[in-house]
Amino acid sequence: MFFEVELLRDIAVPAKSVDRNELRVPQRYTVPRLLEGWINQKACKDHGYFLSVTKSKSIDKEGPTVNGPGVVSFPVIFMCRTFLPVKGEILHGVCGPMKYALMSPRRMPTYRHVSGKKSFFSNDQQPKIGNGVVVQFLVTAVRWSGEGRNLKREYLVFGRAKGESI
Repeated sequence: MFFEVELLRDIAVPAKSVDRNELRVPQRYTVPRLLEGWINQKACKDHGYFLSVTKSKSIDKEGPTVNGPGVVSFPVIFMCRTFLPVKGEILHGVCGPMKYALMSPRRMPTYRHVSGKKSFFSNDQQPKIGNGVVVQFLVTAVRWSGEGRNLKREYLVFGRAKGESI
């Protein structure tokens, strides 16, 4: 599902970019900082994957907080578009050596696996399922991988496809 959410983030900027008379940061500094943070964060458990900033609503009017020599931070409220996979939703995905979505062969009982250099799944009535093929699948479970030593901020999606949905 796609969502439009309002978020609050502290944005650190060089002190020289702050208008000293008005104690405010021009938007040309805040949006790139938001995007840089997203490259590192990628997703969160509550809102899903971050797709785009759609609107900058406000920058704290009370002025900056000094974070260190030459760096100040401002709380910024902004709107953004996110994608959160939800159980029961029908998605489209490109087949390949994916680690984010799994369609177990047990969930595709009418298909058989054909191994070889370019392995694929085959069915007498439907097209082959292999690398590069777009399939429509029903999300049967969603799991947040969380954070940790070797974990990334991602969702693991489990799905199933029936013949007529491919």
